[in-house]
This record gives sequence, C-alpha cells and structure tokens, in this order.
Amino acid sequence: MRAAALFCCLVATVAGSRVAASAQDPAPAARQAFEEKLLHTLPEGLDIREVLVTPNGAVTAYLVRRGGKMSVVSNGSSGEAYDSISDLRLSADGGTVAYLAFQNRKGFVVVNGKTGELFTSVRSLSLSPDGATVKYVARTEAGGCQLVFGNQKGEEFDEIEESGGVFSPDGKTAAYRALRGKKYCVVVGGRKGEDFDYVGRPAFSRDGKQVAYEAKVGPPENRKSRVIVGDRALKGDYEFVVGPTFTPDGKVLYAANRGGTFADKPIDGLATTPPAGGTWIIGVGDELRDAVRDAEQIRGGLMVAPDGKTLVYIARIAGQECVVLGERPGPFFASIGRIGFSPGGKAIVYVAELAENTDKSRNFRLVIDGNQASEVFRYIENFAMSPDGNTVALKTHGKAGIQVVAGSHRSEIFDVVYDLNFSPEGRKLAFCARKGREIWWKVMDLK
Repeated sequence: MRAAALFCCLVATVAGSRVAASAQDPAPAARQAFEEKLLHTLPEGLDIREVLVTPNGAVTAYLVRRGGKMSVVSNGSSGEAYDSISDLRLSADGGTVAYLAFQNRKGFVVVNGKTGELFTSVRSLSLSPDGATVKYVARTEAGGCQLVFGNQKGEEFDEIEESGGVFSPDGKTAAYRALRGKKYCVVVGGRKGEDFDYVGRPAFSRDGKQVAYEAKVGPPENRKSRVIVGDRALKGDYEFVVGPTFTPDGKVLYAANRGGTFADKPIDGLATTPPAGGTWIIGVGDELRDAVRDAEQIRGGLMVAPDGKTLVYIARIAGQECVVLGERPGPFFASIGRIGFSPGGKAIVYVAELAENTDKSRNFRLVIDGNQASEVFRYIENFAMSPDGNTVALKTHGKAGIQVVAGSHRSEIFDVVYDLNFSPEGRKLAFCARKGREIWWKVMDLK
C-alpha cells in the first residue's frame, strides 16, 4: 500500500523549505568553567563512526568498529562488542548512554551497559528530555511492531512510525502513530485513539495534558484533513493542515487550506507539500482567523510570540517567503529557517536564504526584526543569543569546515561544533568542538 510506504517519511508540518537553520534550543547550564581546555583525544588508527558530547563537554561517547565488531566507548571505557550497533544516544547530563545492539540476528537495547529484552529487530531509539527513560520500536516474532517505553511493551500493530513517536514534555509518556490493516491511529500513553485513513504526527501541549494531530478522512480522490484534539474533532474539513501544535496557554494552533492547488498530485490522497492559493486560515483553539493577505502558502514556523498573543508564521507571497508577525509581513527572501526570539521577546530572529544560487555560495544572512545583518555566509546551521540579547552567535559552514561567529569575533575552523553556551553576563561564549582526533572545550572572549 503506497500510503503505508509514505508513513515513515511524510512530514505533517513544514514541507519544502530549504533553510535548515534554527534557533538553538536552550542547553542545560554548563557545569564547565569558561576556561579553554582539551577534553579528549580520540585513539589513533580506529574506525570511529560517531562521536557524541554533552553540552558542557563533560562526557563523550563514540562508536568504534574493530575486527568486524562494534562497541561504544564512553569517557574512555569500552563497552561490550556486538555484531552491529545503531542509534547511539547520550543524555544532556551524561548520565545515560544508550544504543541499539544486534547479535546473532537479534536486536536489543543497551542502557549504561545493561542489555534489554531480545527482539527480532529494534529501531528508532530515543531518550526522554531528562534522559531517564528510553523508548524504541521492536519487531516481534509474529511480525508486528510494538513501542517499548522503559520496560513496558505497548500494543502490537502492523507498523509504527519511523521516528517512534514523541515524548511528553515531562518524559513520563509518549504519543505515536500506528498502522493496523488499512487504518491509522494515534496512541497516547498506551491508549489507542480512533481509526482514520491517515494521521499526522502528534504534538503535546506544554503541560503534557493534551495531544493534537491531523487526521485524513474520505476516499483518496477526495481526502480531507481535520484537526483532532484528544478525542474531539474540531469543526471543519480542509485540503491541508500545517501543524497542529499548541500555544503556551494550551490552545491548539494550526494553519489550514481550502481550495488550494497542489504542485504534485497527492499519492493515495496524501500530499507532502502545502497547496498554493485557495483560502488559508489560522486556527487558535476554536477561533478561526484569516491568514495574512495574499498568502499563497503557509510554510510553517507557526507559533505564538513571547507576549503570549501575537501569532508568528512563515508565509509564501508572490513566490517568496516572509515572516508574518501578527498581521504584518516582514521582508521577502528565497527561503526562511526556523524562527527564534531574543530573551524577553524583544526581537524576532531568523536566518534567510537570499537567493537560490546553484553553488549555494555565501547565500545566508541573519535577520533581526526585519533588518539584515551585513555579513553573508555560505550556510548558517543555527544560532544562539546572549542572556542580555545583545549578541547573536552563529554556527556557520564554509568549504573548509565549521566556524563560530559572534559579531566581529571568529573561532578557528572545526570538523564538528556542538551546543553554544553564553556565560551569564554574555561576555564569553563556550562550546565543544572536534578537530581531527581532538575534542576541545573552546572559549571565545567577546569583550
């Protein structure tokens, strides 16, 4: 079934935006002093596949292949060797190292060296926000799938989404999409929801008490979208829904289209990109609002500004993208990445692609309150802001590697750069970085 094939890759939120740059999520407070030092030197001559580092650089974990076997090394201590290992995970505080291991045609989870139950296969491992709980998808002997949450095995389905679903904000439960026969459903904390022709990825409210998702109904030639909150379907059927998500005060938030035209014909009634034209509306709880005038598409970025009232989203108008703040569209660009705000919500910040050059050379710029920064970069992966909001640090990519930029300050070039951490007064910027076999805790003085 073609719809089932799409199940593991169809994204129910933004589709098609070329800019991946994002506002860095706040990292746990760095316990490391703001003094530069070499943290770890990776052994020479080994086939090292993946390296993870905690935000403060205190713990490292990496995957290594030796003699046809794979093992995980955490802070210099090597774990058991297995036929294969995947999905290496490290909690932010370094207290949990978890991965999926495969031995003698069986798969199982390993958490801090302890092995879990054997299954035919396992995939999609993730850690709860506090790192205390693991979840993953296991294939049973009968050929079905079940979500394993901690030590609890969920109901068996034909398929479970590729990501394995999402944790609630407190990490005490999870929500995920599942397929049985020709029907899809959302399962929350072990409780199965209503069957639909298709369902989008679920989202939790900030307090974890509500779950919302898009559901598809009707035959493939006339399939419609509706928004489900808990067990309740909101009024209205649409051609396409962006989201849903939630406002900070717990109201469901989404964009929806009627009468638009899809660039590519939907497969089994499922479209991967928003339609153009028609009528776009923004839903806030049970209230429906008109989208910005002349909006061809709502591309995503749907959120509420820190003031708790103003809607923010990315719209496409006359073939270009802009950030809409309330009812006011900002400057237009080829593409816009994820949106962030300065501390206290004083300024709106995002990265924009100026033009779609074929070689992608020096094409991206930081935009603050609609004003473009003077410098243009080849690519900007993400950014972080100082506590006082006066400095923006960028993780930039060039032909030679990755460089951190903060105003006129430049780091050296690295192979990998991890989370960016400002000191409380904003005068120093610290981050973990890898260069060759060395992993450093680097500190930039911004005085």
